[in-house]
Amino acid sequence: MSFFHWFYVQPMGDVYLEMFLMFSAWTIFTIPLKGKVKRIIGAVFAVLSAMAIVYITVLDRSAGEHMANFIPFYTFEAAKIQPELYRTMAMNVFLFMPLGMSLPFALVGKKRYRLIIVVLAALLLSCAIEAVQFSLARGMCDIDDVICNVTGAFLGYWSFYISERISDFIKRHNEKRAR
Repeated sequence: MSFFHWFYVQPMGDVYLEMFLMFSAWTIFTIPLKGKVKRIIGAVFAVLSAMAIVYITVLDRSAGEHMANFIPFYTFEAAKIQPELYRTMAMNVFLFMPLGMSLPFALVGKKRYRLIIVVLAALLLSCAIEAVQFSLARGMCDIDDVICNVTGAFLGYWSFYISERISDFIKRHNEKRAR
């Protein structure tokens, strides 16, 4: 059994806890990082996240039939009848969180636009994956997957934001103490 399958079949309470712990650990880990080291680590993890996303969503799937859903939020309605769809949506959110957590650190000199860039990168990657899934019949092309993926990157971004605010606070506190 692959790690991804093992993670997917865990009880959802465990999955939520693990995602919260990952979010917290990344936030704490990145607080002391500075400048170039922070950018390099962010870039490496962003690339690894994107590679994992492509592997999980396209490369690790066998061909099936061409299926598509272009009705936004249809999956939320369908989940009332098939509750397993809630798990699928949550996993789509979680899949893109690491990208949203790491990509902002790699964006040099783009402070004002980091969130927009993260959301657009997640949107473009997710749309590309859905198009490939449909064209190769490797999963369902679903607009709700795009919505969940972008939401995941958006939520992941807040780990970066919190880390930066804590770093700024520590820096100001240390400057005051030095005076």
